[in-house]
Amino acid sequence: MLIHLVRSRPSSAWRVARRAEGQAAIFIVLFAFLFAMFGAAVIDVGLMLNARRDAQGDADNSALAGALELSLSSNPTVQATDQVSAVTHAIAWAGKNGVPNDAGLTVSLVDNCFSGSDGLATGVQVTIEREPPSFFLRYLGITEWNVGATAVACSSGRDLAVVIDRSGSMCADSLGYTSNTCPNTPSDWAPFNDVQDAAIDFSRNFSPVYDQLALVSYASTASTDRALGASFGAGSVFEAAVQDMTPGGSTNIGAALLLARGQLTGASAQTDAAKIIVLLTDGIPNLPTNTTQGQNYAQQQAQLAADAGIRIYVIGLGDGVDHTFLQQIASIGSGVYLDAPEPSDLQAAFRTIADLAQARLAQ
Repeated sequence: MLIHLVRSRPSSAWRVARRAEGQAAIFIVLFAFLFAMFGAAVIDVGLMLNARRDAQGDADNSALAGALELSLSSNPTVQATDQVSAVTHAIAWAGKNGVPNDAGLTVSLVDNCFSGSDGLATGVQVTIEREPPSFFLRYLGITEWNVGATAVACSSGRDLAVVIDRSGSMCADSLGYTSNTCPNTPSDWAPFNDVQDAAIDFSRNFSPVYDQLALVSYASTASTDRALGASFGAGSVFEAAVQDMTPGGSTNIGAALLLARGQLTGASAQTDAAKIIVLLTDGIPNLPTNTTQGQNYAQQQAQLAADAGIRIYVIGLGDGVDHTFLQQIASIGSGVYLDAPEPSDLQAAFRTIADLAQARLAQ
C-alpha cells in the first residue's frame, strides 16, 4: 500500500505538469503568432511611409520643374506659352526621374501664390498617388491602400537691378577704336544702341504685378538711373531712363554692384521676391585705381551681394572682356555667365536670364 501511494503521487504530478506545459505551449504559439503579425505590420507600415516620402519628394521636384517655366510675363502670348511649358516640364520631370508609370500623376496650375493676383498662373500643383508594396497586411484583409503627396511650387516675384556698362568703350564700333569719349550724336553710339534696345526688351519679360526693376549704370562712377519699382514697360520711366544713359568714361564695376545691392536690400525691396543683379559689361574694370584693384573691388562687392541673398547673372559683350573674371563674378553670385560675342547676341542672352526665374515650394 505504501508503495502504491508513493508511485501514484509522481503519476498525478506528471499529469499536472503535462497539462501546464500544454497550456504554456498554446500561449507561446499565440504570442509568437501575434508577434509575427505585429512585426509584419511594422514592415508594411515602414514600406508605406517610405513610399509616402518618395511620393512627396517626387511631387516637390516635379512642381519645381514646372514652376521654373512660369516667367509671370504680362504679355498674354508669353503667359500662355509659359503655362503649357510649365505643365509639360512637370510631367516630363516625373517621367524622367523614376515616378512609376502606375502612379496617379495630376498636374495643374494655380493663381494664388501671391496676395495680389491678376488671374495669371503663378504656380504649379502636382499630386502623386501610388500603391505601396504590402507583404503581410493583405493576410489581414487589407488588400488595397494608397499613399499620396501634393506639392505646390510658386514662381517667385523678382526684384531685379539691371546694371549697364556705359563706359567709353561702348562706342568703339562707332569710332573704330576704344576711347573714353563718345560722339555727341546718340545714333552713333554703337554697340551702346544695341545694349539699350536689349535692356528695354529684357524689361518687357516681367510683370509689374509681381516684379520690380531698378536701373544702375556705370563708367568712371556709378549712378542709380531708376530706383527699384514697378514702373516699367512700354512708355515707362524705366525705358526713358535706359534711353537717357550717356556713355563715356572708364569702368568701375564694383561701384555699380554696390548701388545695385542697395536697391535690392532697401526699403522698396519685396520681402518674398527673388533678388537678382543682371550685370552687362564690354570691358575690364580699371577703377578705383587700376585693373587689379578694380577686379578685387568688384569681387568684394559681388560677395557682399551674394551674402545678402542676391543672385548675379553676367553678360560679357564683345572680345574685350576677361571671361575668367566675369565667370568668377557670376560664380560668387551663384548665377550664370553668358558670352555675347556680337551685339546681335544680346537679346538672346537677356532672354535666357529672364527665363531663369527662381521658384519656391509653397507646400
